[in-house]
Amino acid sequence: MIVGDIYRSLVNQRKKKRGEFPNVADFACEKPLRGPGAHEGVTFAPSGLISYDLLPWITPAVEYYGDMGPVMHLPAASHPQHFVVPAVNFSLSPQPEFNIGVGIGTTKASRGTFLKSIIGWTF
Repeated sequence: MIVGDIYRSLVNQRKKKRGEFPNVADFACEKPLRGPGAHEGVTFAPSGLISYDLLPWITPAVEYYGDMGPVMHLPAASHPQHFVVPAVNFSLSPQPEFNIGVGIGTTKASRGTFLKSIIGWTF
């Protein structure tokens, strides 16, 4: 999402923990209200995470982010964007957390790499 754009999102998120392996599946349908893509309608943008509780304060993970495009007019197979992100989560104390990873594009539309980081606060 580009800063300044307005989006409405319908998210269906599933979280499950099997032993030391927490995982999350997020099936988001988004509608840009203005800006790029506003005229394209609702888009499907799935994401997911599989992690391993290595230590109480460090959790390696593999994350997935995708953008399938408009739901009503799905684009050709080469246009959707898919990214795999090997990442590490650090729980610095009971509430602050830090996440860092390197994203790798897996399709022609998403080729390339990027660095991602998130500073978060758990409640």
